[in-house]
Amino acid sequence: MFFLRVDGLGELDPSWPRNPAIVSAGDFNVSYAIVGTSDGGFVATGNTSAREGTRFGDVLVVKLNAEGEPDPGWQVNPRTFGGTLSDIGLAVAESPDGSLLVAGTAQNDRTAWLDWFIAKLDPDGNFASTWPENPVVYGAAGDLSLTGLALLPDGRFVVAGAARAFGAGRTDAYIVAFSQTARRFVRGDSNADGVVNLADAIVTLGWMFEGGSRPACVDAADADAVNGVDVSDVVGVLLWLFGGRAFTFADPAPNAPAYIGEDCDTDETLRGYRLGCESPSPVCSGV
Repeated sequence: MFFLRVDGLGELDPSWPRNPAIVSAGDFNVSYAIVGTSDGGFVATGNTSAREGTRFGDVLVVKLNAEGEPDPGWQVNPRTFGGTLSDIGLAVAESPDGSLLVAGTAQNDRTAWLDWFIAKLDPDGNFASTWPENPVVYGAAGDLSLTGLALLPDGRFVVAGAARAFGAGRTDAYIVAFSQTARRFVRGDSNADGVVNLADAIVTLGWMFEGGSRPACVDAADADAVNGVDVSDVVGVLLWLFGGRAFTFADPAPNAPAYIGEDCDTDETLRGYRLGCESPSPVCSGV
């Protein structure tokens, strides 16, 4: 892949010793997205055929310094990662702390459908240890495509793309917002008021079937941490409240309806940021 820098007159910028700059990680390299970084450099992502002996490629991420040279601050530069099939980086953004978010598509090893992934790299180009699973991969019963990634002022990020369900012959657009950090919560407290009670079941059911407001903490609504939020979560909360505790919450679980701060924790089963907890309970947030 090559990088070309021009000045205000459209001429080759002489501040780069090599212009255009050429970076290679395999026989075939393509860049699909590039972003300027706070240190004056650039980061690009795309695809490379560096996987010897196959026709499939990995995600490629390249960091250039202000002079257009591969940044020596990254121990591995360019960096590649991926599964056994085809993986492509399609979007990249820099967080205020200097970390990078890289997003794109990953071909599912089992179904060959296109899933999408989000990876977080620290300022040194390594996978950030603050995410229990990194990169995170999301799939559906059909192909997913990713067309954009943007950071929000509060540190969350938004991913946009399209989803095509096989057999339906239709494509839907989607926009999804995520938090970069896992927030502490307790299972069952959908409305995040500090108590697990009937109101939480009502909030979850209203959201699922009546067009009601999204729960304040969707992670908490996923009482069993299995397959996202569904009716079984509501049934579980009701059994726990009125059926002699005939249901076991996934961790972090409440020890009593009016739980305490020690019951709160992050969710490493679903990485804590997959479903979202926009408004944590005051008991868990320390408010």
